Amino acid sequence: MLFLHQKLSVSLLIDFPDFSWSSSIYYFKEGSRIIENNHIDIIIGSHPYVSCIKAANELSLRYKIPWIADLRDGWSGNLFTPYSDFRLLFSLLKRKEEKLLRGASKVVTINSKLAKVINCDESKIEIISNSFEGVIDKPEEDLAYKKDTRSKKNF
Repeated sequence: MLFLHQKLSVSLLIDFPDFSWSSSIYYFKEGSRIIENNHIDIIIGSHPYVSCIKAANELSLRYKIPWIADLRDGWSGNLFTPYSDFRLLFSLLKRKEEKLLRGASKVVTINSKLAKVINCDESKIEIISNSFEGVIDKPEEDLAYKKDTRSKKNF
């Protein structure tokens, strides 16, 4: 069991802070080409691949274009991150997250639970739910998605 734990820690060190980290250079190069050939107002870097977040941050710094971090899943706040078993690596991961997100204009996430564990300035966080989390208090026939027989369209 100790051998597996050591093997995992070596793998996590090699891939730190994420297995996709090194591929950010390709996203940066392609992003640069797009920015140089088009009028781009904002950059959006979407997680779960940290390479996208890193590339968005670097493109923002280079081209002075604001960027938004879209964290639909937690990074250091991910309940299943293997880094949580290694105190030093987990601490470094949280610092890396905080440093990257410092450059973001906004950080979007899906709920207040994830918002609480994201390592960034709280004023940057916006919640856009990807599910319904309330109660419908109107009868079904009043809902906007019912069939509109006059225009033959479904909403």
